[in-house]
Amino acid sequence: MKKLYLLMTVVAFATACKTCEIDEIPMLNPEISFEISEHLRVGENIKNLCLVNQKNYFYSVGANIIRVQNDQQTTFTASSEILSLAWNNAEAALYFGTHASGLGCLKNGQIHYFTESSHGLPRNLVRHVVCDSEGGVWFNTSAHLLGGLGYLQNNRVEIYTPQNSLLPDNLIKSIVCRDQEIWVATGGYVTYQKVVKIAAGQWELLPVSGYYLMEMDVDTNGALNIIDDYGLSSSFSVTNHIINYTGKQTKILLPPSATRFSFYPYRLKSDRRNYLWVAKYSSPDAKRLIVYNGESWIEPPASFPDDFINCIATDPQNRIWLGTTDGIYRLDQ
Repeated sequence: MKKLYLLMTVVAFATACKTCEIDEIPMLNPEISFEISEHLRVGENIKNLCLVNQKNYFYSVGANIIRVQNDQQTTFTASSEILSLAWNNAEAALYFGTHASGLGCLKNGQIHYFTESSHGLPRNLVRHVVCDSEGGVWFNTSAHLLGGLGYLQNNRVEIYTPQNSLLPDNLIKSIVCRDQEIWVATGGYVTYQKVVKIAAGQWELLPVSGYYLMEMDVDTNGALNIIDDYGLSSSFSVTNHIINYTGKQTKILLPPSATRFSFYPYRLKSDRRNYLWVAKYSSPDAKRLIVYNGESWIEPPASFPDDFINCIATDPQNRIWLGTTDGIYRLDQ
């Protein structure tokens, strides 16, 4: 265990050096802690979380965006329900997806929108938004046979589709950004859902395919983890699972003795130890949260709250933030 602890500390140092945040290097404890360090915004249904730094974060409830800075709370109201939040560090602005108002931007206390009418979006429903390290904003503005992957920079929007890119389908299911690299999961017909990677302007169709791809994340080593849901399949022999692709090999992540009806993951997030935190629909004798540490699947103790988990986020100190139907739980690691 001491060797593992030392290795994780070295990895954290190397990762911090890439971002010049040496003063924020956490001592990565290999043990998983389910102890609740803080319970914030009790009673609120937190749909989305966006962490800027230790004392500055955003969350959304319905059409409201709430900024918490140095324990001071400010509320901004959008024109429709908020579906995702992403901080653009290059612009010091918050971008967000909406149910019916397109791509939103909150900057200097003001909200403006990028929509069908203003910037030629294929539709005003935007579910996923991520921002790269150079200020580019990637978002989905798509449906079956409509639209695709949106890219915004310098107030100009470009839409990538199967007609002008390597995207195999118009429907964008999930987007992940790590520095300047972008991963995009596409939909389409079941069993033919794919993942595309964009790096240094080059597009690559990865050897990853699923029945019905859902949320994904990429860890600090560049390994992709993506949920594959077989809930629509008529075959009971295939279990919902997580696909792990390292760039060299693919494997299936599945808790021991899991069945299609006992393991139903819908959210996941990699922490700085590359442990995978997964929110799942649960049976009465199981928790909604489970963690894969690279070797074993670990559930919280029976005393852990069983509120529905809407979102999972991590910060530079490797603290885990859970947005739930009863506020925000922070788990210091």
